[in-house]
Amino acid sequence: MKSHDSAIRIVSQYTPSDLNEADTRHQVIDQVIHDIFSWPRHRVKCEEYVKPGFLDYALLKSDDKKILLIEAKKEAFYFTLPIEWTANKSSCYITTKTLLTDANIRDAVLQVKTYCTDVGCEMAAITNGHQWIFFRTFQQGEDWRELKAFVVTELKYFSEKFSEAHNHFSYNNIVDHGSLRRLLLDKAIYNRELYYPKTRVTNYDAPVDSNRFASMLRPITDKYFGKIEVDDTIFMDNCYVNDREYDRTLTNARRVLEDSITPFLQQYNIQNFQDTDGGGGFGRRIQKSITNTKKADVLVLFGGKGVGKSTFLRRMLFHKPPQTLRKHGAIAYVDLLPDALEGQTAAETIWHQLIEQLDEDKILSSNRDELCQLFTDRFETSKSQDLFGLDHQSTEYNIRLNDLISKWKDDKKYVSKRLSNRLKSKHKFVIAIVDNTDQFSEQLQDQCFSIAQEISTHLGCLAVISMREERFHASSIHGLLDAYQNSGFHITSPQPNEVFLKRIRYVQGLLRDYPNQGDFLPDGIDIEIVNKLLRIFESEFVSQRSHLASFLTACSHGNIRLALELFRGFTISGYTNVHEMTSEQRWTLQIHQVIKPFMIPSRFFYDESASKVPNLFQIRDKSHGSHFTAVRIISFLTNRQNGRTTSFTPVAGLFDFFVENYSMREDLIANLDILLKHGLIEANNRLEKYTQSVDTLRPTSYGIYMLNSLSITFTYIELCSLDCAIGDQGVSNTISELSNDEYRHYLNHDTVNRMRSRIEKARSFIQYLKTEELRESERYGNPLGLSFTEKVRRQFEETSPAILKGAIRNAKKIVLRPQ
Repeated sequence: MKSHDSAIRIVSQYTPSDLNEADTRHQVIDQVIHDIFSWPRHRVKCEEYVKPGFLDYALLKSDDKKILLIEAKKEAFYFTLPIEWTANKSSCYITTKTLLTDANIRDAVLQVKTYCTDVGCEMAAITNGHQWIFFRTFQQGEDWRELKAFVVTELKYFSEKFSEAHNHFSYNNIVDHGSLRRLLLDKAIYNRELYYPKTRVTNYDAPVDSNRFASMLRPITDKYFGKIEVDDTIFMDNCYVNDREYDRTLTNARRVLEDSITPFLQQYNIQNFQDTDGGGGFGRRIQKSITNTKKADVLVLFGGKGVGKSTFLRRMLFHKPPQTLRKHGAIAYVDLLPDALEGQTAAETIWHQLIEQLDEDKILSSNRDELCQLFTDRFETSKSQDLFGLDHQSTEYNIRLNDLISKWKDDKKYVSKRLSNRLKSKHKFVIAIVDNTDQFSEQLQDQCFSIAQEISTHLGCLAVISMREERFHASSIHGLLDAYQNSGFHITSPQPNEVFLKRIRYVQGLLRDYPNQGDFLPDGIDIEIVNKLLRIFESEFVSQRSHLASFLTACSHGNIRLALELFRGFTISGYTNVHEMTSEQRWTLQIHQVIKPFMIPSRFFYDESASKVPNLFQIRDKSHGSHFTAVRIISFLTNRQNGRTTSFTPVAGLFDFFVENYSMREDLIANLDILLKHGLIEANNRLEKYTQSVDTLRPTSYGIYMLNSLSITFTYIELCSLDCAIGDQGVSNTISELSNDEYRHYLNHDTVNRMRSRIEKARSFIQYLKTEELRESERYGNPLGLSFTEKVRRQFEETSPAILKGAIRNAKKIVLRPQ
C-alpha cells in the first residue's frame, strides 16, 4: 500500500529535531495528512482566518463541512505526557483534563477549541509533527474536559501500527465510516455486551395450532385465495381485477404502495398502462406487431413482485385475447416455474417448451413423410448428398434417412424455425412468451432475457418477457437492454381491497348454490360458520377503519401474491378464533387480533427470521448499533416528503446524516437491507437490498404505517421484545422469565395471568427503550427531534388497562359458556 510506504519513509526520515513551525508543517505534518491519511489536497484548508487568529489546518468533507481542525506547533514545541500512561506505548487514551495540566498542551488545545466553537466543528487535534493529540471539543451532556483524547506519542505509530492508524485517520474511513468520531467517543458504547432473551426461553420454538376450523378452511383458502388458473374461466371472469387505477393519496389511512413508474424506468421511456379487457396499451402493442409483422421485436412487461404479471399475461393471451391476437397469433408460452428446469439448463428448457408450443399440429410425433415435409430444405439437400445413389426402398436408405431426421429433430433452433415458418404460411404470427423468470437467480434472469432476444431474432417474431424493475436495472448496467428501451410496459398492482372483495363474494355465491357447487367444499364443512366468517371478512374490506385491511394492504406493499398468502395464513392461524368470531352477531377485528396471526401465524413466540413482518427495534450491528436506527431512517425519509406524493431522497444525504450524528454506517446499511427487503422503504430502481447502485430512497406506505401505527401498539412491542438484542442483562432476564411464565399460563389455560405477563414484558421493554433513547439523546443530541418511546409509552398506558379488562371479561365468558 502506497500510504504505508509513505509512513515508513516519513518515520525513517524525520527524527525529533528543531524545525520551526513552517518547516514542521511542510516537512512532516503535510506529509502525514496527505500521504499517510490520504486526505485530498482540495479538501484541506490552511491558514484560514477565524477570529482572533488563523487556524492551521481544516480538514473538509465532500460538502466542504469542516470535520477536523488541526493546530500545528513547531517540532521543538514539546508536549509533556504522563509517563505512567505513555511508557512503551506509541498510542493511548488520556482524559483531556489530565492533558491540560501541561501548559504547552493547554495553550494549544484552548486555541484550537476556540476555533472549533466559532466554526461549529466538534473534533480537533494538536501536533508538533511527532506527537498528535485528537480530542472532542463538545459532546452532548458531557464536560468536554472529562472526555478521553487519543494520543499518538511518537511518529512511528503510523508505520508500525499502520492498519490501525489507517482505520482511524484515513480520509475514506473518517468521511464514510465516521471512524474519528468513533475513536473519540466513550468506548463503552462500542462492542458492549448484548443479551438475547429468547435464548433463555425453554419453549421458544413452540407451535400454535388451536384453530379447530383450520382443516375445514384450508381447502377453500388454498383454491380461492391463491393463484387464478387460466382454465378456470368462471373464477377468472368473476375475480380478476383488471382496473388497476386506485387512489394514491397519502392521507388515506389505508393507503397502498404508490406503485408507479420510478425515475429509473422513466429515463428508459417505459410506459405505464391501464389493465383493461384486451390488455390495454400492452395488448394494443402486441396487435400492432402482428398487423405489421414486425421482425425481431422484444417487449418487456415490468411490474413489482407479486403484482400479477403472469395472471395478466395468461388472461390476455388465452382467456380474453384481442381479436387480432385470437385470429392471427400463435402463442408459444414458456412458463419457467421454479421446478421447470429439472436438471436442464435454462436454454434447453426454453427451447424445448417453445418447440412444444409451436408444434400445434404435433408434426414432430407424426409419420416420417410429415417430418420430411417439415424439414424439406434439408431433406432436398440430403437427396443430393447423404442419400445420393441409394435406392429409396433399400434398408440402408431408410436407416440413413432416419438418422438424419433424428439429428434434425435434435437441432432445437432449426426445428423452431421450421415450425415458425409453417405457422407463417398459415398467416399466423408467432408470439413467444417467457414468463416467471423473476423467480430465478439474477444470472439466470439475464440469460433468459438474452434467450428471448435470440428467439425473436431467429424466428423473426415477437418475444415477450416479464421482468421486475430491479432486475432491469442490473441488466441495463450490463448493456443487455440498450436496444429495447422503447419496448417496455409497466403494470401496477390492483387494489388489494377489490381483490379480496371479489373473491369473498365469489365464494359466498358458491355457498349459496350449495350443494350444486359442493365439489369445491371439503367433507364435513359447516356452511353456516363459513358464511358468517366470510361476512366478517367482507365487512372488514369494506370498512375504512379496518385493522385487517390496513395491515394487509400495507404489509403486502403492493404484492398481491404476498397479500393472498398472508390472508390464507391469517384464516387458518392458531390465533384466529373462528369460533368466537362467528358466535357473535357482529364482529370487528381489533388490532391485536390481526397482528399476531400475521406476525406469528403458527408460532407461540415471534422470530423475525420466520416472520413476514420485521422487528423495527432490532440492533443489527453488534459493535455499534441502535434500537432506533430503522425508526430514524423512515423518519428521515418521511421528513423530506413534500405534498401528496412521495419523493425520492438522495442516499448520500442519509449516509452523511447517520455518519455525522451517530457514526453508525454499518448499522445503517444492515437496516437498509431489512427495510428494502420488507418494502418499508423503496429504492429508485426497486432493488431489494442495499448496494451502491441505490441512488435515492423514499418511504413506502408500509414504512409510514409501521412508523406511525404498528410499531407503537402493545402487541407489536411485546412480540418484538423477546427477539431483540438487549444491552441490559437484567432487562433481558426479565423478558425471558416473563415469557416463560406466559407459556406456563397458556398451558394452564390461565388467560388473565398470561395477559398480565405479556403486559409486564411490554412495560419492561418500553422502559428499557426509553432509557436507551435518553442515553443516546444525551450522547448524540436529537437531530431528528424524535421522542419515539414517549409516544409508545403513552399508547401503552392508554391501552393496557383495557387489554387486561378484555382478558378478564373473556375468561368469565369461558367459565360461563356451557360445555
